[in-house]
Amino acid sequence: MKTLCVRAGAFVIAIAFFSGAFAGDAGVPQGGAARRQQDRTKAIAEFFHQPIFTEHLYQPAYSLEEMRRRRERVFEHIGANLAVLCGADAQEDWERFGQYNNFYYLTGFEMPNSVLLLDGARKRSALFLRTRAQHWVRFDGPELQPGEEAARLTGMDEVLNVDQFAESLRRAVSESPAPRKIFTERSPGERGGASQDLFHIYLQPRRDFPLDRRSHRLGDFAAAIFEQFPQAEVADLSEFLHEMRRVKSAEEIALMREAANLGAHALAEAIRATRPGIRESDLEAICRYEFTRGGAEAAWTPIVASGPNIHVFHYQANRRQLQDGDLILIDVGPKLRYYCADITRTWPVSGTLTGRRRELYEACLTLHKTCVAAVRPGITIDQLNAVYHQKAEELGIGEYVYYAIGHYTGMAPHDVGDRDKPFEPGVVFNVEPFLDIPEENVHIRFEDTVVVTQDGREVLSLTPELPWEADELIRLRDEPSRFE
Repeated sequence: MKTLCVRAGAFVIAIAFFSGAFAGDAGVPQGGAARRQQDRTKAIAEFFHQPIFTEHLYQPAYSLEEMRRRRERVFEHIGANLAVLCGADAQEDWERFGQYNNFYYLTGFEMPNSVLLLDGARKRSALFLRTRAQHWVRFDGPELQPGEEAARLTGMDEVLNVDQFAESLRRAVSESPAPRKIFTERSPGERGGASQDLFHIYLQPRRDFPLDRRSHRLGDFAAAIFEQFPQAEVADLSEFLHEMRRVKSAEEIALMREAANLGAHALAEAIRATRPGIRESDLEAICRYEFTRGGAEAAWTPIVASGPNIHVFHYQANRRQLQDGDLILIDVGPKLRYYCADITRTWPVSGTLTGRRRELYEACLTLHKTCVAAVRPGITIDQLNAVYHQKAEELGIGEYVYYAIGHYTGMAPHDVGDRDKPFEPGVVFNVEPFLDIPEENVHIRFEDTVVVTQDGREVLSLTPELPWEADELIRLRDEPSRFE
C-alpha cells in the first residue's frame, strides 16, 4: 500500500502539471472555463494513451539458443512432469528492479511478478507476464506485453497474462492421466548482491531474537502450490538449477571476463587516488562511478578498510580518514548483466612496504600464487584448501591465515554449486587467501576470479592495469589520478 500511495501521489502531480499548463481561468466567463476544463481532460487522456516507444524491452544477457538449451536440460530432468518458477516481486523502494538469478538464467527476462511454466509432457514453455494500465506505463516505463510478438522475442512457446497462470497450471495437472510432480524452488531467490550462504544465516530463526520467524517468497510460493494441488507431489528444483549454474558456458565466461576487467580498472583507479587525508568513502565512490560508467553496479557494498578497520573482514562503514602509515585494502566487484567479479588488493596509503610488513606481504603473495596455480580440472575445494594450509605452514604463516581458500563466483558473489564436486572446465572460483595479525596491525589479502580451463586456469581479474606485486601497486598508487 505504501508504494501505491506514493505512485498515486505521482499521478496527482501529473494531473497538476497539466492543470498548470492551462492556468489563467480567473476572470474568464463560465463558458470559457468549461471549455478550458474540457481541453484539460482531453490533454490528459491523450497523454496517457499516445503510442509508446517499445524497442529494447527485451535485451537478455544471453542468446535465445543458450536459454533454450538450458530449458531443454530442465525438461530432461523433470521428465513428463511440470516445473514452475516464480520471478521476483516489485522492489519496495525506488531501487532498480533486479530479477531472481534462477529465473533470469532460464528466461533472460526482467519484469516483476512473472512466472515460468515448463510442461515436460508437451515440452512447451509458457511465460506469464503482468499487464498494466496505460497511465502506470508513463510512470514506470513500457513493459513487454503478452502475445505472439513477446513469444517471438523471448523464444517461448507462449507468453500469456499472469492472470491466466493458475488456470493454466490447473489444466496441466488435471489433463494428466497420472499424478504429476510439480518442480519448483524452495531455496530463497537471489537478486542484487544476495548469496545462498547468507540466506542460510539470516533466514533461520535467530537465537538473539526468537520472535523472528521470517519466510521467503519462493518458499511461500511452493507452499501455495502444495495447498492448491494436494494430489501432486511438489519437488524442489533449486539444487538442479544450482548445479547447472556451477559450470559456466562460453557466453557466461565472456560476461564474467568483461566484469573482471571492469572491476580491475575500477580498483586501479581507486589505488591511483589513494592519499593520506581522503576518506574511505572517496575510494568507494570512485569504484561505484567506474562501475556505473561501465554499465554495471556494485555487486555488494565495497569494502574499503584502512588502519584498524582492515581487521574487520566484511567492514562496510567506509567512513575513516586515511592516515600516513596505514595499510588499506579494497574488496570490490561489479555486477554486470547479472554476473559478478570479486577482486581484492592490499597496499600502503603512503610510502613503501618494509620489514615485517614486506615479509608478510611477500609470503601471502606466494601463497596466493600457489593456490591459483593449483586450480585445474579435477581438483576439489577440499584439496585446494589442503594446498592452501600446507603452503601457509611452509611459509611460517599458518597460524595467521583464514580457514577457507575461497568460493564459487557467478550470478551471485558467493555462487551456488556443490562444493564437494571436482572442478571442471567452466567452473569459476574465487581464490582468496589472507592473513590477519591484529596485534601487529597487519592484514594482507588477495582475491582473484579464476575460471577453470581445459588445461588449467585463466585469472580473469589479473590485468596489466592491476598487478599483484607490492612495488607495482605502489607505483600505480603514485601515478596521477584523474580524480584529484
